Amino acid sequence: MADNITLRTQGSFDNISEADPDNSFAQLFANRHSIDFYAFHKRTLYSNILNPKDDAEKIAENLKDKRKVNSSDLISILENYEALPHPELGESYKNMWGWIPRGAVLEGTVGYSLWRKGGGLKVPVAANTPTGLPSTMTRFSPK
Repeated sequence: MADNITLRTQGSFDNISEADPDNSFAQLFANRHSIDFYAFHKRTLYSNILNPKDDAEKIAENLKDKRKVNSSDLISILENYEALPHPELGESYKNMWGWIPRGAVLEGTVGYSLWRKGGGLKVPVAANTPTGLPSTMTRFSPK
């Protein structure tokens, strides 16, 4: 979908052209870098790519503990993961109503991105929304 607040919040489309794919991130990236870029017309579902949901709490706890003594470098987590410094990642979810920590701040993972040492466990898939758009991965070629 094009980077347009109206389109990004729209729940359904009657056809692909309504989503304005020529102004989507995928198309603009392909154009700018003169490469083929593969993406979904629907939102992308990234769950379970880096870690099974069952491991999320253990990973967050391990990172939080290790940050107490190492707050600026790459941090090894458990046996399969690394946390890489990523300033400001998760900052937009700092608190609710100005005082209740939430998201990455609550977890203690703010400012770090998670990486699985062996790469992803599976490829991303198309989410269910918005409806009316195909769920298949699409090649966006430079225009």
